[in-house]
Amino acid sequence: MKARYKYNSLKPVVIQVLKDNPELRPTTAVNKPSQEGKPWDSVTYFSETKFCKLSAKALDQLKGKIGELGIQKPTETLAENVQQARLSHPRAYEPWSEKETEYLAKALFYTNDLKVLSSCFQRTASSLSSMGKKLIYDGKATINTGTEA
Repeated sequence: MKARYKYNSLKPVVIQVLKDNPELRPTTAVNKPSQEGKPWDSVTYFSETKFCKLSAKALDQLKGKIGELGIQKPTETLAENVQQARLSHPRAYEPWSEKETEYLAKALFYTNDLKVLSSCFQRTASSLSSMGKKLIYDGKATINTGTEA
């Protein structure tokens, strides 16, 4: 059926059927919780003046360590939109491993530049910002206040 029907052509039909037949609506389904209101959203580290105290050698080492982690979800097995995202960010939609979060936590002391982090971690700036803020909020990352390193 995938070749015959597309999501956009079936969606209006399904919506109308559910409107006409309320008994068919799943009672356990709930809307996805809002992304807003997470306690770590108040972390301002990435909106402060950008800095990067990582040398070219350190950046290359970090990129190498991230590359060694490999990919758990092979791109060819993923949905088309995820495959498209991986063209520019090869680790997009990849689950965060413990080792990768450890590397990010350490890197946050030396830089808050999301472009630099994105090139190293091969993830989007929003993904790095979200995970970085969470690590800072949880006390798992020490940040540079401008006086260290």
